[in-house]
Amino acid sequence: MISREQLNQLYRYAYSLTHNEDTAFDLVHDNVEKFLKSEDASIKEPLHFIMRCIRNSYIDDTRKHNLRLIKHEEIRTTELIVSPDLDEVLVSEGETDRLLQSLQPEERELIYLTVVEEYTVQEVSDMKNVPRGTLLSKLHRIKKSLKQKLLPDADNSHRISAAKGEPL
Repeated sequence: MISREQLNQLYRYAYSLTHNEDTAFDLVHDNVEKFLKSEDASIKEPLHFIMRCIRNSYIDDTRKHNLRLIKHEEIRTTELIVSPDLDEVLVSEGETDRLLQSLQPEERELIYLTVVEEYTVQEVSDMKNVPRGTLLSKLHRIKKSLKQKLLPDADNSHRISAAKGEPL
């Protein structure tokens, strides 16, 4: 019913949320067990269903330990940054881990699903029951944040005023 590859995918997903091997394993184990015991025939996409259960269990566990997921407030700027594309920058494994640790769990989850698991934004939208536009906005803000952390000099060298179109 659930292949070894899917179990590995579920583990990677849980690990992307928790950054702890034991906790990720426990989340996968508990939620796959619940799914197998339920035998609900109405579930069309078992993998997506289990991923949603893992995410919900993670949030519940986080709340139990008095830790909260804190969402960044939306930041509005009137400047455009012209600098190298984030996809063109080479990053070491340690730097990648540091950057991912700096993100909130829900941001790491979105990056994991779109970059590592290669889901489209529409697929993630369907999986999480969140509007596609909301996810696109979040992805843009996350990438912008990562770019600022990765390329701090890019902020100062190529700023252009959005209102006037002139260098600052």
